[in-house]
Amino acid sequence: MQNGARQMGLVWVESALSAVYIVVIARVLGAEAYGYWSYALAGYLLVLGLTGFGLDSLMAIRLGAARQDAARYLGAALLLRLAVTGLGVVVLAAYATIAEEDALARFALVLLVPALVGRALSVWARACFLAYERVADYLAVAVALRVADVLFGTLCLLSGGGLMAILSIHAAVWAIEGAVCLGLVHRKLARCAPIWDRREIAGLLGQGSTLGLAAGFGTWLVSGPVILIRHSGIDMAGLGQFSAAWAATMIAVASAQAFLAAALPVLSRSAAGSGRVPARYGPAVMAGSLAAGLIAGAVGWLAGPWLATALLGDGFRRAGELVGPLLVAGALMIGPTGYGQALMIAGRRRAVVVANLAGGAVLAIATVPAVRLAGIEGAVGAVGLAWLARAVVLAWQGSGGPAWRKGS
Repeated sequence: MQNGARQMGLVWVESALSAVYIVVIARVLGAEAYGYWSYALAGYLLVLGLTGFGLDSLMAIRLGAARQDAARYLGAALLLRLAVTGLGVVVLAAYATIAEEDALARFALVLLVPALVGRALSVWARACFLAYERVADYLAVAVALRVADVLFGTLCLLSGGGLMAILSIHAAVWAIEGAVCLGLVHRKLARCAPIWDRREIAGLLGQGSTLGLAAGFGTWLVSGPVILIRHSGIDMAGLGQFSAAWAATMIAVASAQAFLAAALPVLSRSAAGSGRVPARYGPAVMAGSLAAGLIAGAVGWLAGPWLATALLGDGFRRAGELVGPLLVAGALMIGPTGYGQALMIAGRRRAVVVANLAGGAVLAIATVPAVRLAGIEGAVGAVGLAWLARAVVLAWQGSGGPAWRKGS
């Protein structure tokens, strides 16, 4: 429980820092530059999710239940992480070169390649510490580097620096964090290095192929709206309006999901002993999330425009108008998480893939036509519909019966 609280605390600190940084960037650079910023971040975070291969969940489940041969397992997982991250670098560079005609947007995407590599290694390391329930061993480093990113970026903006300068700072800080976190795993958990172990690699590939699809489609549901709006004819200022509201929603979602992610090793051990995850877990998470989302959505609808203009500036009133509906969509993101965790622990990972695929397909099909028909508000509707489709499929697959039994 203490490690879960620390993990939640870290996510909340990072969320608070992100919120402060969003305010600074929006107020100093305006909606158009914020659109470029959010588009570049969405691009590299999408690639990060597509190349994650489900390793963070696999490591939490495997090491949370048993830690024999941990160094060999971590070495194989690290090798796989490095390999898929290298592929991700190629994908991001190719997308920037081929699909992006705007020179500024193209350069912004390429500039974040070091952030992609560093963040991939940091995510891998964080999964190690969470699985070992030793979050405190990297907590101070992670907080210090997040503070450095926001502090140096803010000072840069206030001293006259622009978009490319803060993107460079962001990339450098994440590259440093990746290197530092690798050293922490080596010193504090297990002396591991990338190794080729056929048995471990085969196991990771076998399980990761399914989890990787689930994680990839899930990331598409988060980053995809920004990418799709970019290619729907909306200008960067309009994208900046949507992205500011979407960022506020994602901060709220991340803060809530931190608690659920921290519970995964505990759930894994519980399932190992009893053969099942508590049947009330999924419905309780769903009911609590929807209730909180409706309340947050009402508050956002009433106070969003005022808060957006007060915090971000007069040019962001439209972003405030979008916050309420997007917070309701955020509740649909969080709601089925309990079902998804139970399905993964039970070995029914394909059900999570199907759910994320359903939501991702709805998003891909509906967003561009919706934007062209109704503008940014159409994108909000498409996002809500996509997350609703995912929630329905997960709840249906994970409610009662064999879905809750380990190995079913």
